[in-house]
Amino acid sequence: MGEPIQNVIPFDGRYYSFKTTSVYELDLTSDDTNATNVLYRSDIGIANCRGVCPTGKGIVYIDSANPDKPELTILARNPVGGNLEPIQLTPLFAWENYMFDKCIIDTWGEFIVVSCRTPESE
Repeated sequence: MGEPIQNVIPFDGRYYSFKTTSVYELDLTSDDTNATNVLYRSDIGIANCRGVCPTGKGIVYIDSANPDKPELTILARNPVGGNLEPIQLTPLFAWENYMFDKCIIDTWGEFIVVSCRTPESE
């Protein structure tokens, strides 16, 4: 896709490279002789390197690949298939009223903390 990598998050023995409109999955063998780096999803992404955070349940991020409809999302393990699937955490919140170029996501205990800004802020 030619996009710069915004952040690389290790999760369950694999590495997920978040870009602005896609995520790649890097899988290394135990003897480091064979690696695969495949496109995991092409419809999700983050605006900056701090807009993603690993948790015990998955990888939380502000999905800003569609700037008209950003969403707080978690890549969580599908209990049936085992793959990571994107799940919206706050589907009714109006994230489109905020900007994510300086967004920070972190955890505090069991809470997910999101810091972003309004278009009027500097």
